[in-house]
Amino acid sequence: MDMAQDSEGNILLASKGAGLIVFNVNKGKSISYLHDSDDPESILTNENSSILIDRTNIIFLGSYGRGVSKYSPYSSKFRVFSIPESDSTSGETNAFTDAIEDGKGNLITGTYNGFLVFDKETWAYRHYLPGTSYEDNKILTLKL
Repeated sequence: MDMAQDSEGNILLASKGAGLIVFNVNKGKSISYLHDSDDPESILTNENSSILIDRTNIIFLGSYGRGVSKYSPYSSKFRVFSIPESDSTSGETNAFTDAIEDGKGNLITGTYNGFLVFDKETWAYRHYLPGTSYEDNKILTLKL
């Protein structure tokens, strides 16, 4: 569904069913990170729609209606975040379609319900609805 290249030249693939796939070009081998319901530090879901590697090499994977998985290659662990269910549109807002990093280091994510601007450390976020209809607020691609 999306791909990126990390600072070591690995190709990272956000897949629709096979989790996160990291392909080492030099060795011709790949590693798959899959959801494990018994491991709270595993990837949130195997169905991912977007991927972003920020300037500190942290990987953010957006999912279809579930939230975001944050992976640190330094700790080899995932942290996950979802918009709380108390938000009446959490399913649409948790459908992350794209992600970019702004000049201040914030994570900006497009969703089926507007876009979110996150502080990547605290997960504090602001939710924006640029339009007045469902179609106006479906953000599929982001560019700075």
